[in-house]
Amino acid sequence: MRYTTDNRELTELKSVGAWLDTDNIIVYPIQISGAFSPEDGVSLIEEGLNQEWWDTLSKEDKTIIDKAQLAKVDMIGFEGTWKALDAIKL
Repeated sequence: MRYTTDNRELTELKSVGAWLDTDNIIVYPIQISGAFSPEDGVSLIEEGLNQEWWDTLSKEDKTIIDKAQLAKVDMIGFEGTWKALDAIKL
């Protein structure tokens, strides 16, 4: 399930009751209303989560996170390549 709000597209991680912001790799707990609170986000890149959370994560949800992280790395690498090429004086 996807949820779009505040210019964020979130993907549901059912096994852990969370939304994943795939652009920023931030996880938000799903509230009772089904929404998310921007103040409750945890960056998987910078902060991480405890081992119990990762152990509860299903294979399907782990795949969603892995794909989002790979896309982020590819995007960062691509941007860096363009910056490096721009710096070369021919």
